[in-house]
Amino acid sequence: MFLSLSPDAPTPAASGFFAQVSPNLLGAAALSSWRLQLALSGDYRGSVAAGHLFFEAAEARVVLPPFGFARVQLSGSGGRFDATRDANARFLFAAGASELRLQVVDSLRILASYRVEMRFYPGRPATEGDRDLLQMAALRAPFRPHPFFELAPFGSYLHLAGRGDAGAGAVLVRARTGLDATVIWSRVTASVAGWVGRVDLSNVVNAWQTGAAIEMRVRVSPLVDAVATFDWDSGTPPSGTGPRDFSRRLLLLGLLAHDTTRPALSPARRAADLRPRLQGRHVHFRLRLARAAQVRIIGSWDDWAGQGRLVPSADESNLWELTLELPPGVHRYHFVVDDQPVRPPDASRYAPDGFGGQDGVVEVQGSVSDVEAARTVNTVEGSR
Repeated sequence: MFLSLSPDAPTPAASGFFAQVSPNLLGAAALSSWRLQLALSGDYRGSVAAGHLFFEAAEARVVLPPFGFARVQLSGSGGRFDATRDANARFLFAAGASELRLQVVDSLRILASYRVEMRFYPGRPATEGDRDLLQMAALRAPFRPHPFFELAPFGSYLHLAGRGDAGAGAVLVRARTGLDATVIWSRVTASVAGWVGRVDLSNVVNAWQTGAAIEMRVRVSPLVDAVATFDWDSGTPPSGTGPRDFSRRLLLLGLLAHDTTRPALSPARRAADLRPRLQGRHVHFRLRLARAAQVRIIGSWDDWAGQGRLVPSADESNLWELTLELPPGVHRYHFVVDDQPVRPPDASRYAPDGFGGQDGVVEVQGSVSDVEAARTVNTVEGSR
């Protein structure tokens, strides 16, 4: 975790370059509805003011089978943090975390998480505090009234307490609450967020903080996004306490490359080749995939019920396909391959799934009256 600190100076005390590199390696295995994930991650940040900062971690995560509309994840991790300019800031850590995801209705989800972490500082004497206990909790409730619009209130709480042979040390408490919104239009995804919070350091420094962020993402190709992010935050301490007011502004421009398909996918074809085909209310879904035991499709048309529909086994060309009759409207969907969710690689449009990924989007033309009429006919015929 990196904490932003502001110098008590009338003018900025540092300027110059800033660089960040964050490689990640993820592996997963599934057994029935259980899933095990192993991850190795790193984070390098360098600047004129802070020098070189390194963060390395290994994590094991278990995703439990769904229980009704709830899903639970448990994880354990360990790693180290290294700061080249300050040996006392270097630490090793061990942590445990839990996540709860509730699908209240199709348009509303609740995400809650808790993490506890113990840090050990080998460069500090025990009398000065060689351990820290960190606790973090977060709550988010994304509401999606339309597949292309999401509104989410959120809140977070952080408690960092120093430990040592001399007893308890300094205590840092930070609480924030805010609101974010995401809009998708064609190839463009726009997000905006705002928050307000308070930070307290052992009753010596306490201040109100506010912040906002804007992100624009443009899908340049199926595997590349252009991203622009502007982040701003500021602090206002009570009169006569703590450092002076501060403000931080950060603008990032870059390209994001991603491979949302599995390594077993056959050689790429044109993006339009495997898009869902619509004929009236019948939608023909296709996925080209090799070396898979089972493929299912699940979507919002039946409120994400159960494990979805089983897609018939692929032919010799590794093409999995299924035709469904769907009600008129805009529907979100994704594939489940060997109990692992897979983003549709050739959807016409995408929408955030609320868990950090994306669902495919398909729109079926027609009216609700057409569906009700069909249901009435089926009911009358079934009663004869």
